[in-house]
Amino acid sequence: MKYRDLENEDIFEIIKNSPELGVVRIFEKLEFWDTTAGLIKAVTTQGIARIHLPSGPLGLDGAQWHLLKHTLTNSDTSALGINLQNEPRRQLRLDKDKKHRSFAWKILWTVKEVFQATKYQGDTARTIPPFFKNAGRGNERIWGEELSTPQPTVMNWFGLDDKEKLDLFPTLAATDNWILLTQPLGARNKTQPPFREAQLVARADGKCSRHKGWWREGKDELAAHSMTTEVWISTRRKIPETTRTAIQEALEADNTKETPSFGLEDLEDIHRAGTEAGLLGIYNFPGAVYSIDGSNDKGVMGANFYRLDENRGGCCQLGRGEEDNSSNRAELGAACLALEDAKRKQDRKPEILLSDSACFLSSSQKWIGEEKSPSMWGDLDADIMRDIVQLLRERIEQGLLTVFIKIKAHRGDLLNELVDRWADEGRQSENIGWSLPTNRPIFSWTDNGTTHRSPMIPMVKKRIDFQVARQQLKTPTWSTANFLIREDNSRDLLGKFHQDRSVWIRARRRVLQCLSYQFHCALQLKKWGIHKDVKWRLCEKYYKEKKISDPSDSVESV
Repeated sequence: MKYRDLENEDIFEIIKNSPELGVVRIFEKLEFWDTTAGLIKAVTTQGIARIHLPSGPLGLDGAQWHLLKHTLTNSDTSALGINLQNEPRRQLRLDKDKKHRSFAWKILWTVKEVFQATKYQGDTARTIPPFFKNAGRGNERIWGEELSTPQPTVMNWFGLDDKEKLDLFPTLAATDNWILLTQPLGARNKTQPPFREAQLVARADGKCSRHKGWWREGKDELAAHSMTTEVWISTRRKIPETTRTAIQEALEADNTKETPSFGLEDLEDIHRAGTEAGLLGIYNFPGAVYSIDGSNDKGVMGANFYRLDENRGGCCQLGRGEEDNSSNRAELGAACLALEDAKRKQDRKPEILLSDSACFLSSSQKWIGEEKSPSMWGDLDADIMRDIVQLLRERIEQGLLTVFIKIKAHRGDLLNELVDRWADEGRQSENIGWSLPTNRPIFSWTDNGTTHRSPMIPMVKKRIDFQVARQQLKTPTWSTANFLIREDNSRDLLGKFHQDRSVWIRARRRVLQCLSYQFHCALQLKKWGIHKDVKWRLCEKYYKEKKISDPSDSVESV
């Protein structure tokens, strides 16, 4: 493909001021950002902020660190440092508490909508979602405004200590716009009200919480922790049955990952700005932004994309799974789907494609530049790569910018998580692309009752070697083998012979040479008529000294 130099090859400049040129750029290296706040030094990379505090280094989800810089203090950075040291200590204590859980944000968002809650009570600044304007613990303010009137509130009961609960009792008794999440307080998992003014509205055992320590790296896996979740509201308040059903379904959902959402709250914008895509300035990019991802599960591949400006996605299943099922093929399919979608739109916009696959980006890099001469020959995914190259050439001719950027997977980046949710739909899609066979021979084998099919790849070669190794070898009948398998008069004699340092080293070496057919043995010399018998004078002398009977019936017959 044609290559054109840009005045500024810096990735941030390309995103901020997109050149109106038909060029393709691929950025494989992960970026580093100086996210220092006042005297607190911090560096963010791959979605993780490394913060240097007087008490020692601290690792934190990059988006949450970006949020804390704006919420824990207004302008006093010394207070920020104190809070950053105190909050981790409390969070670590909560993580050690078997009864405490950080509830999934999808659950907190659902219960927030019941009374349009604006405040969160419990936990720490490390785990509180950004869609709450205010947060606190009892009478302590974590972030937000101090309002005289009680606000609609969501509470994590086990995220509060006993004193903080006592501080809240007067407000809870006097108001009815709160909703409380907890585990069963009664013995043997039985339901028991946390206080007299509470009524139960939902109870379930689904995956309602995050794994312990998720806040360190922003991981989005959910867990049940073998615990039941209960939702309580005031006895003076009633909610519609549809709302109660929505809460119950949210608790019973068996999703394995957190559900990402594009909220419009100010703090949510700040939180997103701290993700890898946010720090790059992706959300302010004037063109089309695609997040692409491929998935491969048990030989079934899916290709998926998500388009930011239109808040929609697309997917398909990839064919030829028997011939070549790999994650790289799925990633190539996802990139091609995104490029085809942009071509259909005909909006002539610059385009950014975000991928978490280093393999895909490195395999695509070799096609950029006029002095390069890559070949499709031998490429198992040539059918997809050929389409990608053609689409990129068309964009270059039309003067459209195309940028591929590497981002880290499963670090809480919203765009990466949104496209990841399309993975299952892609594998299950009835729309199958790139399915024409190459007519390569397909091998099949059965392992533990499961039949596998694949072309000749290293794995198949290993299976063939394994099957050959299990075949029964032909019983040897030649003289050397007869000697080696003779009981009590073969290998044991060789061992003694080689361990005896009084035997000439050349004699010991000669035995090994004879056994490996590197030197003519006495029996072979007799067959050729050179020797009259199979006596080996060196061994014969050895056997006489050691008083071994019938030496001709042992090593000399070799």
